[in-house]
Amino acid sequence: MRQRKMEVAIAYRFLLCLRLAFPGLLLVAVFHYRSPLVELLSRLSGNLRFIDWAALLIATAEARLVVWAVTAAALLLLWRVVAGRLAEPARAGVYAALVAVLMLAAFLPLRGLQMVLAATTLTAALLWANLRQPEHWRARFAAPGGQRITAALFWFLPGIEYLVPVPVILWLRGRAADPAPVWRLLPALVIAAAVVAALVPRSMAMTLGARLFMSPAAHFVFGPDFDFYTSADTSDLAYDPVSGTLFICGDGQTTVTALDVASDSVHDTGVDIGDNQFCAIDPSRRLLLSAEQRHRVAVLAPLDDLADTRRVPLPTLPDGEVFVVPLPKTGRLVAASENLTRGTGADSVYLIDLATARVVARHAIDVGYVIADPEERRLFVSHYERDEGVDVYDIETGALLATTPPVGRADRMVIDAARGELLVTVPLDGLIRRFDLQTLAEREPIATIKGARALAIDAGRDLLIVAGLMTDRVDVIDLKTRRSLRRYWVGPWLRNIDIADETGSAYIASRFGVYRLDYLQ
Repeated sequence: MRQRKMEVAIAYRFLLCLRLAFPGLLLVAVFHYRSPLVELLSRLSGNLRFIDWAALLIATAEARLVVWAVTAAALLLLWRVVAGRLAEPARAGVYAALVAVLMLAAFLPLRGLQMVLAATTLTAALLWANLRQPEHWRARFAAPGGQRITAALFWFLPGIEYLVPVPVILWLRGRAADPAPVWRLLPALVIAAAVVAALVPRSMAMTLGARLFMSPAAHFVFGPDFDFYTSADTSDLAYDPVSGTLFICGDGQTTVTALDVASDSVHDTGVDIGDNQFCAIDPSRRLLLSAEQRHRVAVLAPLDDLADTRRVPLPTLPDGEVFVVPLPKTGRLVAASENLTRGTGADSVYLIDLATARVVARHAIDVGYVIADPEERRLFVSHYERDEGVDVYDIETGALLATTPPVGRADRMVIDAARGELLVTVPLDGLIRRFDLQTLAEREPIATIKGARALAIDAGRDLLIVAGLMTDRVDVIDLKTRRSLRRYWVGPWLRNIDIADETGSAYIASRFGVYRLDYLQ
């Protein structure tokens, strides 16, 4: 019997330890099973908008961690001041009230009233509950039903110990423990500082992150404005090495913006693209190419005379951002809509002859992202919103030729001509999947930063530049060894890359501006 009781006691303690570790284990499980979790949430919600929230949370995590540490130190200092002037139990209430006043003063001008009041009430109550003398809680536990209520809260509300850790610890220990006030404060202080860090507005957290962590090799050349849908909101870049001009396109540019890379000076080209996110350059014909979705036209602008812009009607183009893929060898242009009304059979891909500015073919293809092979015979189409392989289509006929093995939620793609490979980013896995360009046989993937999205190749140096959507990092990879050479902290929500090979500079489009990264440093 005695041995049996010991076995039960050991099992119960193990169960308690497992229960206390549950929130941490839950976070580990979420990270490990993030792909199936994304699939589940996308089916329940019908979209992937929750990924935007997750990306912003992760992108500002380091800055918020700094805010958390500073806030925790300030709260501890404030406690030292209050504890030195007041006795218990008054100091618990006074301290909680002072923290509440400071939070209201700091965040009411920055956040909504309801959010600030809720966070302030939670924080003040948390501090007060944990600073109350242990006798207060022991009396509550001794009352009829007190133990049962506490036990029910503990077993059925995972995480309750993080809100009122001291009472729960006292209950678990089951003996007259009287920790010093500062030790009663510390668990609550950790959570209170986290609440403050979470309240910091996104724009402030991003500004702080840029000041504290941005690599010396990176700097802004356009922007920043850490808000959504501003004039700095950039999706794509097109670099003209002849004139040394970087053309900037995106949600924030009704007309294409031009950046002189030598002086970092910016001017408006006047080429109307109606906020279309994508643009490109045909170097052999000296054309700036984009589209204007509102009027369903492709935009062909001579680089030497941007005022002489031609517009090609795309009458059945579905709603959605329009990708432009120049085909210099054949003198054509692929204009492809993201096709927000997928599955309707609409002609979302147009093939345009650049010499005559006429449509020569159009195809009903669902497009998520698109590039062409070096021989300009095939289109490669990925689908971030669908967990499947990359589709390969005949450019002339629009016929589906093949599909790669499933890759997860594939995003951007690039052709590694030196090795005859198609490289595809899979942000959720932090991998770059590799496929033989001719057979589509899969090769060993390249490990890179989590959230990897944009990529570009410096062919002369045999380097792959990879930018992350949510980790603020850029990875420089040696394509011969497929190993990372160095990583840079650049900024949040990185979207696309264009490389000025002669200078060793990568220009990186983000939702909040354009960075230049000197990736040879």
